[in-house]
Amino acid sequence: MSIYPKESASWQDDANDREILALMQESSDEHSSANLTFQYQASQDVRFYVGDQKVWRDIYGQDMGMDQYNLNFNLLHRYVEWPSGYQRQNRKTINVIPIEGSDQKTADQFTKLIMQIGNRENLDETLSTSFHSACITGINFIRPYIDYSSDPLSGDLKFGSVPYNAILFDSYFKKIDGSDCSFMWQRSYVDNEEIGLLLPSYKDRLKDIGINKRKGARQSTSYDMKFKFMPESIFYERSGKGIIYDEFFYRSTRNGIFIYDPVTLKQLEWVGSREKLKEYIYEFPRIKVIEQDVTTVKQANVVNGHVIYNGGNTLGIDEFPLVPVVTYYTPESNSLDYRLQGIIRGLRDAQYLYNRTTTNILKTIESQPNSGWIAKAGAVVNPTSLFKSGSGQVIFRNKGSLPEDLVKIPPGSIQPGMFEIQTELKKLPGEISGTPEELMGSASDDVSGIRAMLRQGAGLVLLRRLFDQLDTSMKVLGRLCVKIIQNNYTPGKVERIINETPTDEFRDRDFGNYDIAIEEGFNTSTQRQLAFAQALNLKEIMGDEFPSSYVVKKATIQDKDEVIAEMKEKIGRAHV
Repeated sequence: MSIYPKESASWQDDANDREILALMQESSDEHSSANLTFQYQASQDVRFYVGDQKVWRDIYGQDMGMDQYNLNFNLLHRYVEWPSGYQRQNRKTINVIPIEGSDQKTADQFTKLIMQIGNRENLDETLSTSFHSACITGINFIRPYIDYSSDPLSGDLKFGSVPYNAILFDSYFKKIDGSDCSFMWQRSYVDNEEIGLLLPSYKDRLKDIGINKRKGARQSTSYDMKFKFMPESIFYERSGKGIIYDEFFYRSTRNGIFIYDPVTLKQLEWVGSREKLKEYIYEFPRIKVIEQDVTTVKQANVVNGHVIYNGGNTLGIDEFPLVPVVTYYTPESNSLDYRLQGIIRGLRDAQYLYNRTTTNILKTIESQPNSGWIAKAGAVVNPTSLFKSGSGQVIFRNKGSLPEDLVKIPPGSIQPGMFEIQTELKKLPGEISGTPEELMGSASDDVSGIRAMLRQGAGLVLLRRLFDQLDTSMKVLGRLCVKIIQNNYTPGKVERIINETPTDEFRDRDFGNYDIAIEEGFNTSTQRQLAFAQALNLKEIMGDEFPSSYVVKKATIQDKDEVIAEMKEKIGRAHV
């Protein structure tokens, strides 16, 4: 995720470097324990999801009777796949809708831009990946960022999915959008080539701290024992990525200049130079100037413990560039590991009990061919023959031994109730997660279609919270996209993407704050398909009052001109 600010920041002196490193250490000391406790539980959830047979021993201990049988009949996989698959089947897109009195054309241009960028950068897949991961662990993050590798001037807006174990965050946050966090700290492990691509404008600084540009050369650095659940951290010595790259985003303030028009009562932040502001005030003397501190999010980029950049957010925004995607979040809980949970957390015990019951049934079945003997000393010629199993085995008794001197132990019988318990335990994860068999398409009871539909509806209501919270994350991401585009994309780049000249309001920062609302719309692959879907939906609502010719004009079909000509001819004949 390349920083590459438009203006390279001056090197920070040692005092400033020590100050930001001290803040990072202070944040780690205060919140690392809660984060690591949560990450441990989340890592166990991942092990349950993937079907790790060794997880029983680590969580429940060897005395539970399953250490000899590393079996896992994974019931939990499907309870994550269902909401994840449902979201993929019912994907939504981000629409910029103008609020009353604002400019419709500007909102439409932002919608087109976000759709074009999303289609090119596969935003739908990133959203689905984040939602899927959150269903397992409880939280995931979507990271919008600017990549300058192809466009050194404006860059390209891209998106990434950041897992739970690569983020350290304020453990006291309450809002699901993370807006009340004091900091977010993302870590990456990279090699020499990757760090050069991430920080192309800081090559001299990287050279100063001893980063070897030779391809394949490994950089040695001391491991700081943070982010313990990252794969690169666990296998640090053999990961091949010896450079620790930290991006630390922290709440702070900046100086803001606002201009206020007492006639129109409009207020906006001045983003130009002070010289330009003087010229503007001279031209419009009624304008009032207000200067005050503004809450913002700054960032520091640290490589192997050395501060490379520390200053304003390089995206030009005042928010965190990490959007949380959460599933079951309970802010009332005091412990972060209980406050954040995925679907798997509540199903772990049910999965264990089902595995244990099934394993015990298998043990009983396997013990039947040779359940053992009760033998009197000297009753058989070769005592070792009593330990043999399989068909065709012969045991020779000594002469003079009595029948009661050698008695076969009867095999254990499987009680019918064991299979009933197994069946009920198999249903338990669905009852706990609120995902009935009807939602899975595998209900075996003979019920009417209407009753099955009612059950499906009830199941969807129980999962509604997950999808609503994803919608909230999409709205937060949409607002970030608007601000990032305003701050980074040149008018020429915007015009090239949407094939339209940006409106005068396009650069107005207040437009993104007050004049639009982010809503979910039809998920289509192109703008033309979106326009057709919207027109068709409006036609269904309004009926004959909405012109059919408009729907046809927006349709993405072959030979559309012939259809329009036929419609005109038909209308002409009707008037004759």
